Amino acid sequence: MKTESLNEKRLFRAIVIAGLLYHNFPSKPASDVAKILSSFYREVEIVFYPSFTFISMAQAIWRWLSREISIIVKILKNQKKIKLIVIHQMIAVCSCFVGKLIGAKVIVYVGGSIYDCLRQKRPAKVIAIASVILWNIQLKLADKILVPSGCLVNLSRLTVYKHKIRVAPTRIIKTQNFKEINRDIENRKSGNIIGYIGRFESEKGVEFLPEIINHTHKAKKVSNLEWILIGDGTLRQRVEDDIKKLGLWKIVKVTGWVNNPETYLTRMKLLLLPSKSEGLPNVVLEAMGCGTPVLATPVGAIPDIVKDGETGFLLKSNDPKHIADRIIELLNRPELLEKVSINAYNYVR
Repeated sequence: MKTESLNEKRLFRAIVIAGLLYHNFPSKPASDVAKILSSFYREVEIVFYPSFTFISMAQAIWRWLSREISIIVKILKNQKKIKLIVIHQMIAVCSCFVGKLIGAKVIVYVGGSIYDCLRQKRPAKVIAIASVILWNIQLKLADKILVPSGCLVNLSRLTVYKHKIRVAPTRIIKTQNFKEINRDIENRKSGNIIGYIGRFESEKGVEFLPEIINHTHKAKKVSNLEWILIGDGTLRQRVEDDIKKLGLWKIVKVTGWVNNPETYLTRMKLLLLPSKSEGLPNVVLEAMGCGTPVLATPVGAIPDIVKDGETGFLLKSNDPKHIADRIIELLNRPELLEKVSINAYNYVR
């Protein structure tokens, strides 16, 4: 059996097919995959699918087909050079099939459950059925399936593909951005800032944020309480409107996406993630790298990283009253926050 040395591999190309997180905001985990592959392949190209959030079903299908055709053309033009195709949390079954035809290895990265995603987004029935069928065809064609955590094998209904699954976290945390001072909870004592970083979509539980903020504000058990909400999505306007209706706009800042999340994370006493479904959010590791305790629902691979009371805190549910009570409790226990801050920081170092 012929094997390729590292030097031989560096003569070839790899393509990473991924989705845009939101409009023109790229998927950071996909970029991390590309950085890892660049150590082995001469050229690594990321091809991003556009966001289909705000368009009709017909337009979404047309854009998907158009992008697939453009990727297939790219693959065929470079078929002698391309040795690897990585499909990162996308349905790109046509590209996958053509990649197999030219003899390239195909790896599919699964960061979460497509079934949970469809359950939250509730697309038209025909789209949901087609998505599941195409997704499973893609998994059958793949040479390997990567997951960031072993728990996702069952959660994502991947047990039938166990023979080709590899657990391989693909997160790169730039620890040089996270200075030693970030682990010192003293730097956050000037205020009580709670943060959220992520997409403003239903699966992230963002519709609960205004009510959570309202409960914590009305309780009046924490002084100097502020909120920073970072991200964008279809529910952003609804969240902002609800915050204004509740008269909370003076204590809440909604920023949209930012390029330097660590500068915000270092100001937060807690990072809140009230998600309904997840894979392994990169922001959890980034927060831990900043020494920022994470308060999250125990979904996806989060419990693998966030150990309640040790490296973070887990919620029992995403009920707004429960979350508000937990936030108030933790903000009034600075010694516990300090312990978890140090543990979380050391965990990702």
